[in-house]
Amino acid sequence: MLERWRTQGCLAEIKRRLGYRLRLINADIPAQAAAGRSLTLTLTLVNDGFASPYNPRRLELVLRAVDSPHQIHRIRYTGLT
Repeated sequence: MLERWRTQGCLAEIKRRLGYRLRLINADIPAQAAAGRSLTLTLTLVNDGFASPYNPRRLELVLRAVDSPHQIHRIRYTGLT
């Protein structure tokens, strides 16, 4: 099978798309966030891979201050819909 994919010229794409490959399509994120306040954002992802994510995955949002790039805040979220 691999040799046939190679001769047909599609082996590179198959290798690139094995598993699942989540790609960010759109992100609606507020320009500012206040400490101690809620932050609402919307992410649109598409799976460009050949497989579906099977097991639940965690999401971690990393916020970095524009004026202080070494100041990082990590938010872990597990209730994905």
